[in-house]
Amino acid sequence: MRTHNTHYFLAATLLIAVPGHDLAQQQDSGFLDNDKSVRDSAFSIIAHHYIDFVTIDSTMPLREIMSQLDPFSCYEPQAQYISFIRRQQDQGYGYGFRIHSTGGRIMFTSITYGGAADIVGLLPGDEVIAISGRLLGGNDSIALDMIWKSDTLDLTLFRPSAKLRWHQLLRRAILDQSSAPVVAMVNAKIGYISVTGFHDGTSKKLERAILRLSKLGISALIIDLRGNPDGLVQEAVMALSLFVRCDSLPWKGVDQDSQTINHGEPEFALLPLAVLVNNYSCSASEMFSGTLQDLDRAIIIGQPTVGKSLVMRFFLLPNKDRLYLAIGRYSLPSGRYVQRPYHNGLLIGGKEREFGSMDNTEHTFDSDLAETECPEFKTLGGRNVTGFAGIIPDYFVTQEHIYSEWLCDAIEGAAATYIRWNSGWLRNATLDSFTRYCGMPEPLVLSVLDTIRNRDTTSDKLLSAKLAWMVRRILKAYVASDIWEKYGFFMLWEKNSASVRLAAALLSKPAAIALVGK
Repeated sequence: MRTHNTHYFLAATLLIAVPGHDLAQQQDSGFLDNDKSVRDSAFSIIAHHYIDFVTIDSTMPLREIMSQLDPFSCYEPQAQYISFIRRQQDQGYGYGFRIHSTGGRIMFTSITYGGAADIVGLLPGDEVIAISGRLLGGNDSIALDMIWKSDTLDLTLFRPSAKLRWHQLLRRAILDQSSAPVVAMVNAKIGYISVTGFHDGTSKKLERAILRLSKLGISALIIDLRGNPDGLVQEAVMALSLFVRCDSLPWKGVDQDSQTINHGEPEFALLPLAVLVNNYSCSASEMFSGTLQDLDRAIIIGQPTVGKSLVMRFFLLPNKDRLYLAIGRYSLPSGRYVQRPYHNGLLIGGKEREFGSMDNTEHTFDSDLAETECPEFKTLGGRNVTGFAGIIPDYFVTQEHIYSEWLCDAIEGAAATYIRWNSGWLRNATLDSFTRYCGMPEPLVLSVLDTIRNRDTTSDKLLSAKLAWMVRRILKAYVASDIWEKYGFFMLWEKNSASVRLAAALLSKPAAIALVGK
């Protein structure tokens, strides 16, 4: 696939983000195709700005044309564009709850603090009987469809602990969120910060979080980018400038804004780092982790990342919607592009990839850019790194959350049942009291073990005492996640995940040994 030779852009106006919206669910394509001004404007924008040379069949629906360009370019309706921009500003827009169907009931498993549901006094364990007078009968797919389509909900609710039934009007609202939601100590010397996106102000939040941990005496830091899908170029650069000098880095395709880059010594230049990534780390998180890897500044741990070095821009259309279009590529300091090859709008290779085998069993077509033949580049210290394949970790950890969908449903259902049974106590529980005194009832543990027995009869070890102990721990983690969101989940489960344990072990070695790699 040939590309243009020049990919210059203004960092202040460009994203390396992934909206991830499905136009088929949000916009009537026939309306778009009948609007000649929209189609003409879209074709002109693609012809003048799109990164790849393409031949467009003007008779095709606009939605289909966009879907075949690359995996990330798309048509973005106005409402979804606004939602996307809010996310880049660390603002959520919704009702502030999560629901789950179990035992023929639909109940709230999580109420976000400060959200619309929290403000009106809804609690985990409250049941949703009907929406706008429509009885749900325990069908959460109907509930989710109605919730998605409406900005106002007329809920019929039931609180088992008080035997109370009532009606509640709920409206979507903006909710401030944080792109650095978890800041904690893994042990006495190693800190942990999760970064969920490189949004407006993320670099400042990361800096404040490190300073907070510094007061607790950290000697090394784990930055968790697992599942981090997107961000702004300038925020990724400013976050990097906390650890390395960015004013003279040999990036290609990145027009650095001298007003946002620290030209002095990085504030945390000597702090040993481990960065966690997985198959869902994409875009800005790849730029961040890949730059640190190229400079031998951090250990990269986990699974191969998505593989995206396309730079995106929004273009306004006459109907106020946008085209989200790839207009450039960036390369990392080693000179490598991490963009995986794509064809007809799809990345080549499976979504979940294992480093050990470099498994690409879901190829759409044979390609000489398959990962086993990707070019190699050199880091600052002379180590080999791979191009055209995402970020390949220095230390590989197999997929950590490999539970099948049926097992996840069983665990989530049991956790939701526990919340329903204990909503009164959980309402006033602290994370500390929950950690100390919460025990998973035997019937809930047995219900999950019975599900395993019924679905997988080939492995006796699945039903061992050790598994029963693990099920209790996982159930407790799911309950904590529903109540306290990511903080509780981290404290009870992620803290002990394979990636975190490996990062802590490596960072406990002398820094020079740890950062050199194997």
